[in-house]
Amino acid sequence: MARRPALSDAGVTRPSLAVVTADPGLPASHASRPPARQGKKMIALYVDPNVSRQLRLAAVNTGTTLQAIMEQAIDAWFRSQGLPPIASHSGNGKSAP
Repeated sequence: MARRPALSDAGVTRPSLAVVTADPGLPASHASRPPARQGKKMIALYVDPNVSRQLRLAAVNTGTTLQAIMEQAIDAWFRSQGLPPIASHSGNGKSAP
């Protein structure tokens, strides 16, 4: 069976491999991040698929984002523990009511 030609042979490149010119003051790991993610750290959480679906639907139904919902949840937890709220939010312009 013949092997299909590589996409790079046709001049197709993956966006993840594109050369990004970045601020030389930023670490290399930050160079390829979108501006909204620069200077931030990701926290991942594994949840049941039903939880994921319910959160996504809640975001759509309330006109907000999962990011904003999670920031509100973290703020509420911090307050319940007597801790100060998140210092700065994502500033995505979409917040839940």
